[in-house]
Amino acid sequence: MGLLCHFLIAMVAAMVFSLAIRCLPSLVRHYLLSGALYGVIVFLFMNLVVIPLSAMPKRPLTSSGVMTQVLIHIFCVGLPISLAASRFWRH
Repeated sequence: MGLLCHFLIAMVAAMVFSLAIRCLPSLVRHYLLSGALYGVIVFLFMNLVVIPLSAMPKRPLTSSGVMTQVLIHIFCVGLPISLAASRFWRH
């Protein structure tokens, strides 16, 4: 169930970015910057909206843990989504 939810959230994040490209075509031209910012936005949305609404118990946050999570969201979520979406929308 957790893996299914993870993929569902990733697909929704990709869909939201693709829809945003239709309104803001500059996201395609600056895909590296927009991907990095989108990774941070996804991180903030997950930690400020999704996790508090879930049944997950609260855990202590450390600065190194937050930095690691932000970097993972930038390089493993935001940039791949922006690269794939920009390649799709350029053609």
